[in-house]
Amino acid sequence: MSSPAAASSGPPSPGLHSATHAGLASTWRALAEARRAVPITLVCSALLATEYLTTRSLPALLTLLGFLVAFVLLVPAAWRWVERGSRAPARGLAYGLLCVSLVALTTVGLPPLLGFEPYVAHPPAAAAILTLAAMAGFILGRDIDLSAGLIMAEQRSSELLREAENARLLALRQHLDPHFLFNTLGAIAEWCREDPLVAERALLELSTMLRTLFDGIRTPLWPIAREVEVLLALQRLYALRDDERYPLNTDLSGLSSADMVEIPPLVLLPLFENALTHGAPGAPLSLALAVTAGALEVTLWNSGEYRGRREGGTGIDTAERRLRIAFGSAAQLSVVAEPRDGVAGTCTRVRIAASPPRTPGASA
Repeated sequence: MSSPAAASSGPPSPGLHSATHAGLASTWRALAEARRAVPITLVCSALLATEYLTTRSLPALLTLLGFLVAFVLLVPAAWRWVERGSRAPARGLAYGLLCVSLVALTTVGLPPLLGFEPYVAHPPAAAAILTLAAMAGFILGRDIDLSAGLIMAEQRSSELLREAENARLLALRQHLDPHFLFNTLGAIAEWCREDPLVAERALLELSTMLRTLFDGIRTPLWPIAREVEVLLALQRLYALRDDERYPLNTDLSGLSSADMVEIPPLVLLPLFENALTHGAPGAPLSLALAVTAGALEVTLWNSGEYRGRREGGTGIDTAERRLRIAFGSAAQLSVVAEPRDGVAGTCTRVRIAASPPRTPGASA
């Protein structure tokens, strides 16, 4: 029987090969851009010209040319591989060995073998050449990664702005829906005759909710407290129509410490409305907000066992996408079946690490 170690050994997976090839290809494409290719070409041309004019040796010229080509093709990509890896010390050692091998081959390996004495790659200068090669690979690789990160940030910014615009339209469609709005206005008309005080409360709640909604659709980010304000206003409006059908239990003890956290407006609203309307009539909905381990966690629980995302439903997908665009991996959304006190239910959790949104255009 083979041991686990033996079972785990073997050739690298195709995924590793494809990732390596993708990293090399992306590095070469970046180096071929004019703003990098022109300086690299000028420096390499100057070194080659110096070598040939000083030594008049074709083997010396070809050796230096081979070193420069190998450097450009391998060293910046190797540094990017080091940066992306989880085993930084081992990868850093491999990067150092690559640079040492190239310099040693060029300065002390090939010259005696081919019978020439180089000028640029003279053996006493090997330490300086090694330092320059390692630093140049780091600078080029780092520049490529920073440029790629800037492009991704700009793309996220554009995408977040598009998502914010879509969210505004979604909010207008869902929460200014004629059916919901006309039913509420019809109820207010009846209350005007039967209970003017309730009618006044309903009008105030409706105006508060609409005012907050319109504030939300005009800004890409707002404090979590404003989001909670919208959720509570929506529940109060539902409860005015039928206070026994839409009870709500809240634990907002973490709101004061999370007040400075900013999120995309109305991102929690479809999740809250799902929990509010899909729970069993009369069963309390729970809303809790806490800050633990430096992260904001919002929890919704409603009765009724979760059986997966409904076909045609967009609320969870929309919230998940907007959180991912704004926070990347720092935000997680989960919806699971979770019984409480013997009652089958659905628990929705949104967890956001204590970091600012990743999109620089969010505050524009």
